[in-house]
Amino acid sequence: MDRPADFDSWTINERIKYLHTIEKLSTFQICAIVNRGMQHVCNIISNGFPPNKRGNKRLGDPGHSGTVAVTKDDRRDYVRHLKYGITLLEYTTKLETQQHRCMICQDEFTEPPHIDHIHGTRPPILRDLLCLNCNTALGKFRDNPEILTRAIRYLNWHATKLATCPAS
Repeated sequence: MDRPADFDSWTINERIKYLHTIEKLSTFQICAIVNRGMQHVCNIISNGFPPNKRGNKRLGDPGHSGTVAVTKDDRRDYVRHLKYGITLLEYTTKLETQQHRCMICQDEFTEPPHIDHIHGTRPPILRDLLCLNCNTALGKFRDNPEILTRAIRYLNWHATKLATCPAS
């Protein structure tokens, strides 16, 4: 769908209403286009916003007295986009590629996965999706392969030592 020629000269609020009513975009998509926060966009869109694909209402219905109800999933999608520059489609594709499993321990995700990235890079260089434990472990080992190799040697040494101990 082509936008009106003067679209860029419209106020932010006019653009938000157009994107919502004419193009039927999600709150997340609108935030990315107009470069405004989720709360700002939600305050502009009138009550009665349709449920998102998860079935949650993004805005309060008339019973909410006009208060904005942004779901945790909406906020998580928006923050993920701001922090890592990854769209919801890219994220879900990555999740499906990994078969909803952590790339290190291969456990199935029971909570939203963590996006592993190389620290200190702008924009962030993304690696894979990890569970909380594996992501935390990498951080504790300072993403240093030498330290991880020493930790493996340490565990193997103690496993060998335990295996040679006589049973009591």
